[in-house]
Formats: sequence, C-alpha cells, structure tokens
Amino acid sequence: MLCQTAVVCTPHDLYPEGITSDEIRRKFGKPDYAKALEQHQAYCRALLQAGVTEIINLANYREKFLQLPSWSD
Repeated sequence: MLCQTAVVCTPHDLYPEGITSDEIRRKFGKPDYAKALEQHQAYCRALLQAGVTEIINLANYREKFLQLPSWSD
C-alpha cells in the first residue's frame, strides 16, 4: 500500500443548498444530504479495506478553516 493516510471531508449539512444549475435541479431535484453521507461513509470503508490505516476528516477542523484570514485582505 502506497498511502497509509487519507484526508476526507464529510459533506456539510448545507450541502443541499450548494450551487447547482437550474437545469440539474430540474432534472435530478435537490441534492440528497442523507445519500451524500451514505456515499461518504462507503468511501471511507473502501479506503480502510484498501489498506489505509488513518483517515483524517477535515470536517473536524471546519471551524478553524472558517476563521482563517482571507487572502484578499
């Protein structure tokens, strides 16, 4: 196994409110947050099955990222 650590980010609870074109919303409807979480968990399980020994979830650090200064300042 080349990589032992994976960096992931659980979808934010505002994920369904994210930017989506009108055309995609008409065709597929509003994004499904529960399904996104389910897919994310399946992805993490697949990483572990592939030999990853550590998963770092950036969602645990989201508040720290939101407090970083803007590069445009």
